[in-house]
Amino acid sequence: MKKKIHAIITLTVSFIMIMALSVVDNADASTRVPEDGLYKVEVPDPAPMCKILAEDNNTCDLLVKDGKMTAVFRLNSDGYDKIYVGTKEDAAVADQSEWIYRTEEKRTTVDEGVEITTTICTYEMPVEALGTGISVATHSISKGETSGSNYIKGWYDRTFIFSNPRGLTTEEADSIIKSTQNIEMLRFAAEAKTGILPSEYDALQQKYDETEAARAAAVTAKSKAESTVSNLNTTVNNLNAKIAVMGTKVGGVKAKAYRSSHKITVSWSKNSKVTGYKVYRATSLNGSYKAVKTTTSNTATIKNHKKGKTYYYKVIGYKNVAGSNVYTKDSAICVVKAK
Repeated sequence: MKKKIHAIITLTVSFIMIMALSVVDNADASTRVPEDGLYKVEVPDPAPMCKILAEDNNTCDLLVKDGKMTAVFRLNSDGYDKIYVGTKEDAAVADQSEWIYRTEEKRTTVDEGVEITTTICTYEMPVEALGTGISVATHSISKGETSGSNYIKGWYDRTFIFSNPRGLTTEEADSIIKSTQNIEMLRFAAEAKTGILPSEYDALQQKYDETEAARAAAVTAKSKAESTVSNLNTTVNNLNAKIAVMGTKVGGVKAKAYRSSHKITVSWSKNSKVTGYKVYRATSLNGSYKAVKTTTSNTATIKNHKKGKTYYYKVIGYKNVAGSNVYTKDSAICVVKAK
C-alpha cells in the first residue's frame, strides 16, 4: 500500500514539475530576445486615450538588430507628436534629442462620395525587455479640457508592454516592404517574404537604389519639362495679349467745347482690348502732344484752355501685360476751338 502511495506522489510531483517547466518555457518564449530579424509582437493599448491603430489588432513590428530591440508601432490618434522612454517628469527636462518624434503618412478614403484624409502616426522606440511594463511619456498636442476626449497640451504617463514575438506572414512582410523607409526592416521583411539570403540582399539593394535614382531623375526631368512648357505658355499668352493691344486703336474720338466753363470734353468709343486710356493734347496738328488725362472711362473733361484757341486731341489705350503697360496705336486726331 505504501509503495502505491509513494508511486502516486512521485507521479504527481513529476507532473507538477513538467507543467511548471512548460509554463516557464512558454514564459521564456514570450519574453526572451529573439534572434536578429523582424517579428510581430503583441502590445495592449497603453491607455484609454492612447490606443494602437485599430487595423493593427494590438500588434506592432519588432526589429531585432545586433541583439537590440526596436518596436515600430502606430497610434490610433494624431493628437500626439512625440514620445519619451521614461516618465513625464523626465521627459519635460530631457534633452530634445532624446524625444522620439513621429513619422506621418497621409491616407485618403472616400465615404459616401466624401474624401476623408487621416494622418497615420508611426513611432520607433527602443525596447529593453519583452513582457514587462515600460514607462513611456506621450506628448499631447490637442487643445481642450481634460474631460471628454481632449487633453491639454503636455506630457502624459503611459505603460507599454511588448510580448510574444512571432515570425511574419507573407502578407505582413509584403505590407512592410511596400510601406517602410527603414532599411533594416526592408531587409528582414524581404528575407521573410522571399527567403533571400543576407549575402544576396546587397545586390537587391543596389538594384533598388539604381531604380529609385532613375525614377527620381525621370520625375525631375518631367518636372523641368512641365515647367518649361508652362513658361512657354505664359510667354505665348503674354505675346498674344501684347499683339492684341498694339494692333488696335481707339476709335470715335470727339471733342466738344463749353463757353460757360471754358472746358473741353473729349469722348471716344470703348475698346475691349484695353483697360485704360490716355488723352493727349497739342496746340498744332504736328506739334508736341502731352498727356493731360488718364482714365478708365471713355470720356474726359479737360480744363485750362484759352478762349478762341484751337486744340488738337488724340487718345491712346493701354493694358498692363506681364507687369508693364502696352499701348495701342494713336487714334485719329480731333480738332476743337475753345470758347
